[in-house]
Amino acid sequence: MEPPSGKSELAVIIPTFNRAQSVGKTIDSVLSASLSAVEIVVVDDGSTDRTPDVLGAYDGKSIKVIKLPKREGGNHARNVGAAASSAPILAFLDSDDTFDASRPARLIEFYRAHPEIDAVLDSFVVERRGKRRDAIQPSGSFDQGRLTDLLITHAIPLTNSTVSVRRKAFDAIGGYDVTLHRHQDRDFLLRLSAGSKIYLGSGKDVLKVQSADSISRQGPDSVGALAAVVARHPEFRAPCYHDLLGYLAVRGILKLLIAGHLADAYGEIRALQDSDVLGRSFWDCLLHYRSGRNVRAAARAAAFCDIARSSSSRAS
Repeated sequence: MEPPSGKSELAVIIPTFNRAQSVGKTIDSVLSASLSAVEIVVVDDGSTDRTPDVLGAYDGKSIKVIKLPKREGGNHARNVGAAASSAPILAFLDSDDTFDASRPARLIEFYRAHPEIDAVLDSFVVERRGKRRDAIQPSGSFDQGRLTDLLITHAIPLTNSTVSVRRKAFDAIGGYDVTLHRHQDRDFLLRLSAGSKIYLGSGKDVLKVQSADSISRQGPDSVGALAAVVARHPEFRAPCYHDLLGYLAVRGILKLLIAGHLADAYGEIRALQDSDVLGRSFWDCLLHYRSGRNVRAAARAAAFCDIARSSSSRAS
């Protein structure tokens, strides 16, 4: 696929930190598409391992490598990579994940065919401990209210590696929030949905690898991470989400307790109680755990029903 003007149509932004063991495979998965319409920007976020040596092997392969002097975080690296690219469409890929060779061309074709769509959040495949499972979106376009509900209830699977967006929409909201270390994709999409049309896609052409050093799996600070995103989006504190918020606040603590990490769990319980944003006891949240989980399940089921009704209506 050649771009009409000879310029790149899609930029793949790869932030990396100390991923010498995987970043080469990530880059190769994009290079395998063999499209001149695609540019690759890798931002090394101050790696201290052999990552710079691995990236050096790609000199002369039309890959832009940016080396940051110190670690600033994945969101900063994504924003830097976006600013250093020129394509009108941005796709993000974490440096332990991979694209299928068909993904770049599919994204370009989709955005060409749907000028009304500003961003796409695709389905994906998750690999953990050698086993794989599908993480499926209710494929279609939703109004802002329903999409906000899906994002707040955690009813749709998220990973930055399935996010693609038109540059104009990305720039309009200032990119990723550099102060967030978790839930950055959820925050990004909530802000984006206020003025942009987002499509949930069924394409499973991203492999998400969950490893011990994945950002979402580092440290026990689930309460602080939840509080940070709730503080930015007061919709979380609407009465209809009271039970849901209890479920979201306590589920990380329960995982720590089940794993036997009692000191970490106690720290999270104290953080929950002391939080200015959440301000609820562990026992109160636990009381609402089951009903909150049901809120999440109901939101996901309703989205799939909406898509089924829409498809049936078009068919008739």
